[in-house]
Amino acid sequence: AYEEFKPTLWKHNIDLGCNDASQGITLSPVVDTDALNANIALLGLHLLCKHHPHSFPALSLTSEITRGALDARPPCRWEEHTHTVSLPVQNSALKVSTEQLSAGLASGDNEVTTNIHQQNRLSDEKTVNKEVPVQVVLDMGHNPAAMGALARRIAHKFQGRNVRVVYAMSRDKDVRTCLKNVLAVVPSSHVHFVQSKNFRAISREELCELFREETGEEMSDLVAPRADIQDTLRIVAQRLAEEGPDGVLVVCGTGYIMPQARAFVGIDEPRDELDLHRDGL
Repeated sequence: AYEEFKPTLWKHNIDLGCNDASQGITLSPVVDTDALNANIALLGLHLLCKHHPHSFPALSLTSEITRGALDARPPCRWEEHTHTVSLPVQNSALKVSTEQLSAGLASGDNEVTTNIHQQNRLSDEKTVNKEVPVQVVLDMGHNPAAMGALARRIAHKFQGRNVRVVYAMSRDKDVRTCLKNVLAVVPSSHVHFVQSKNFRAISREELCELFREETGEEMSDLVAPRADIQDTLRIVAQRLAEEGPDGVLVVCGTGYIMPQARAFVGIDEPRDELDLHRDGL
């Protein structure tokens, strides 16, 4: 269908799952759904220009407008943010070193020695806040294909990073297969369940039962079972920050938890809570 299509127009992305020798395209098997969707749209534009050249005579595949449209992303499709966690730490800058203390003692000056001891005592009592960035990814993938692509992208992009996943699903989806995709790339202890208020949501208790069946383990979570979504995100982000500077928090599984997740990362946007939660949605 695209024998005349120039491969140089493809959105080149190392994560793109595409292999077409006839077009000179041999890229990683890992699927970057952003690039994949952009290329599908680009191919559609190519076919439109080819078969209906008089319908859109001004349409150019290489124009800045077209490029900008292909780069546009809807919310919560591998949407990346940074959330900063403030951790209280001892103000070690006030602490006098052993060498300094030894020098003070060697001076024989009792006042100097007393001041050093007082400063050390104050440093033990005083704490300062350390700002630790946590990378946040919002992705509303909610079926096995989307969750499989998300899992491969997590494994590819965050190799060696400390990843925790906050996960919810709707009960009319293939929840078990989606959960298997998550557990394939994230330690079971790093998976945390929440439940949206929408009537379609699968309960946290049901997710815990599926987790038990798939892992043979009991769900041991950081948060209380009834904690709301934003509290859960705060607690998980806090744990990531405490564990080190390479933390990644992935929120996924359903669009019904994304308004709270976007608010958590500081996005102020209008939303109708009634429509999100009403039984007739």
